[in-house]
Amino acid sequence: DFMLVKKQFKSKDILVIGAGGFVLSYGVINNNFTFVDIDPQIKEIAEKNFLEKKINGKFIAKDGRAYINESKIKYDAIISDAYSGAKSIPESLTTVEYFRKLKQSVKDNGWVILNIIQSSDFSDNYSRNIKSTIDRVFPYCFVEILKPEMALSNVIYFCNVRKEKQEIYTDDLNNSNSDYY
Repeated sequence: DFMLVKKQFKSKDILVIGAGGFVLSYGVINNNFTFVDIDPQIKEIAEKNFLEKKINGKFIAKDGRAYINESKIKYDAIISDAYSGAKSIPESLTTVEYFRKLKQSVKDNGWVILNIIQSSDFSDNYSRNIKSTIDRVFPYCFVEILKPEMALSNVIYFCNVRKEKQEIYTDDLNNSNSDYY
């Protein structure tokens, strides 16, 4: 249950791509949730059979990538948690273009949180490639592996989005970009 969201977000606008059981909005209260899921029946099913109450937030029945491509709304956090089966993420939600659009759709100093099922030890090409793709767009992420003892695990990437240019440290004291001498 995305501990970072519980700790940092109060009265924030949070987009969740892949509604799942809509449970996040009940564990993290006092926020404005928008859930996007391709399955138009998931809300009714979750309210009736799982939550046994109304969802806490707004629901949009739409493909997550289509929604993020069309939306002009900026969010404090975007959580991408969509699956096309128990262990697979739609390919369109694993590309550098998708991640760039997520980054553009989050407010400065906001968060993009990605739930990826992959090898817990990054031992296969898919796991290394998805990490390289994420790193290309989001250089400031920390990673939590939910069940590191499992071959496949939920690997959560918590990526902070800052718009300002970051400097680097260097031994070159003649570098004009350096703030120290």
